[in-house]
Amino acid sequence: MTVGRNDPCSCGSGKKYKKCCMKKDQMAELKMFKEEKFYKQKEALVAKLNEFLLAYLTLNIYAPLETEFNRRTNNIFEKNSKGFFLFWLHFFKQYDNGLRGIEWFLAEEGNRLSHEEKEMAERWANMKPQLLQVVNQTNEMVTVMDCYSRKSCQLPKSKQNIPHVLPWTSTLGLLEPVNDVYYFNGIRALVSPRALTNAKQLVEEKVAETNLDHEQVMIDYYPEVLAAFHMNDTKSFNNEKEVTVYNYRYKLLEKNVVEEYLAEDPNLTLDQSNTKQNLFIWLSDTGIYEDNQVNGEVLVAKVNATIKIEEENLYFSSYDQRITELFTNKLKPIDKSIELLEDKKETMTVSNDFEMQQLVANPSENVPNYFSVYAQTMSLLKLDEPIPEYGHQSLRELVQNDKKDLAENWLRKMEYELTKVVEEHFGKVEISPDFNTPRKELGLPISPFVTGGEERVSRLNSATVAENQDHNISIDMDSPAYETLGFTNKMVTAFYAKDIIAFYQEKTDGKAKTTERKYRNTIKDIIDVLEIRAITSWEQCDLKFWERLLTEDIIRMYSYITKSYVKAIITTVKALAKWLAQHEKVMLEKEINQIAKKYEPTMTKIAQLWDSEMTFQIPEETLSKEVLMEKLVERDENIAEIEKGSFKVIEVNENSENKVRTVNTDINKEQTVTLKEGSIPFVEKGMVLVMYIGKEETTNTWKNVYLESIYFHID
Repeated sequence: MTVGRNDPCSCGSGKKYKKCCMKKDQMAELKMFKEEKFYKQKEALVAKLNEFLLAYLTLNIYAPLETEFNRRTNNIFEKNSKGFFLFWLHFFKQYDNGLRGIEWFLAEEGNRLSHEEKEMAERWANMKPQLLQVVNQTNEMVTVMDCYSRKSCQLPKSKQNIPHVLPWTSTLGLLEPVNDVYYFNGIRALVSPRALTNAKQLVEEKVAETNLDHEQVMIDYYPEVLAAFHMNDTKSFNNEKEVTVYNYRYKLLEKNVVEEYLAEDPNLTLDQSNTKQNLFIWLSDTGIYEDNQVNGEVLVAKVNATIKIEEENLYFSSYDQRITELFTNKLKPIDKSIELLEDKKETMTVSNDFEMQQLVANPSENVPNYFSVYAQTMSLLKLDEPIPEYGHQSLRELVQNDKKDLAENWLRKMEYELTKVVEEHFGKVEISPDFNTPRKELGLPISPFVTGGEERVSRLNSATVAENQDHNISIDMDSPAYETLGFTNKMVTAFYAKDIIAFYQEKTDGKAKTTERKYRNTIKDIIDVLEIRAITSWEQCDLKFWERLLTEDIIRMYSYITKSYVKAIITTVKALAKWLAQHEKVMLEKEINQIAKKYEPTMTKIAQLWDSEMTFQIPEETLSKEVLMEKLVERDENIAEIEKGSFKVIEVNENSENKVRTVNTDINKEQTVTLKEGSIPFVEKGMVLVMYIGKEETTNTWKNVYLESIYFHID
């Protein structure tokens, strides 16, 4: 039904149509008309261009070109390569006459074209390929940015140009300027931010190989760059690892006894029950996800294991060896009621950056179901968790180490992938995932795609009760030990609080001041690691945790450690492992003792290396290249330039005149560095020296000029 000029406006304003929305509707119709006319002209010109080229490209020329294109793209498009192949012929392939398809067409046919067609063809000839990323969008426009020039362009939203897009979508394409906006020309695909990284890496390699600029590389090597852009962007950047699934099957000799025993276990939740089977789920790390965009919360938890009782059998399955050991211990009180029939381990190979972890989520009433996906993802998004892709540095470490671009790229990739998963399962949703809360904590710019913008706030609060809680441990909440160990109000409710206080009191009551001081200082350091690593249960303190605590986490807290401190922390860790095992918190006493024994010599060498290399100190808050250079001039050190990096030792040769071969992990570059005389005996392969190195003017060699920290890297 057509609205008349003098009719009431359909928007409900009460005004006449001509005084309200008529002008806006006319502008929209005019825009649609102009866009339709543009695409019709474009379609006609593409047909002429294609007809012109195919007239010259006989079958004996065309077929080898198609074979070449498929070979150079590694057949990545299989049967769907025709559109990309023709696009290559039109805009990138340079023919024997030295011209690209569009240039050849314009030279031969330009005078036969209408004024509008020739103008469009000339625009096409001037277009250059760009690596583009969507950086914002409104209801009408999408903003893309060229990853090299950093120039932003506005693209009208339309079905033919660019419809609704995911956050940080990326593409390789040609942009055609029309008035003050841009339209995509030709075929392209909108893919993930990781694809942009793949393509950019290849372009940089070709620039280095050929000395061509970025634009020319993307023209000459379009098939290769296109393939890099569309390769499987979930490929692993790391070595593979094996994951073990532990499967046990028991015969139930007294089924009722076993069922009642498991039903009373506080760590097990009965998931479903019927006449055929009972399924128990062993949950931990329970958290409550809250978001200021919804009125409600999501309960999320980690699934440690499943226990199924079916007919006369009990089936147990878990990815966690420690949970498996705890389960077998759980069954000891009823060992007369069961009989082990099968103990099977299944091994699978996964990429090294893949974490085998099951989660369950349950949203409260009025919270959209897709928030379950947000809650599960955010429970895994830990700012201090190492990322294998970036040399096992966490997001926080990347930001602190001036690698904000890597942290930014990782968050963009996560936002894209999470939004994609949600839209695939739930359709277009009203509220986006929240990546602005972690961005604000890291000091990174907010994402324009996040609902609520800068005001968006979400949190995951721990609701975990430590498993196997020993109710015999009774600690006075007013105990001075809380203050002595530096507990905050938040830390008092942490899973480790009562255990740590009980351990401290047991080890220090009635002991000498030196003993109390030793345990006080080392326990405070262990607490700091638990907090920094965002550990929420003793179950997370596996062997990897204790290895990293000794070789990296504790050591990196200090700008200098001593041999006496090494002995103190080793003693405390051993004692704590024993205490936790006695109270059925962490059943790894023997293994932790072996780790302590293994790494104590290395930690001692680190303390000795500190003594050997440290000649002066500069306060951390004032340390910079400029301040350090001034200090070196004062000391008459002839240093021409300074670089900072994390140098991992890959080879130690005692006959190498105090030189060690390292890899600067910040830039993945090998570097030979000279240390001070007498330091070499204390250096081990695998140590990481975070230091400033300086190039000596006389010898043109690099040496350590200021050591900031040392740790030992565990692969």
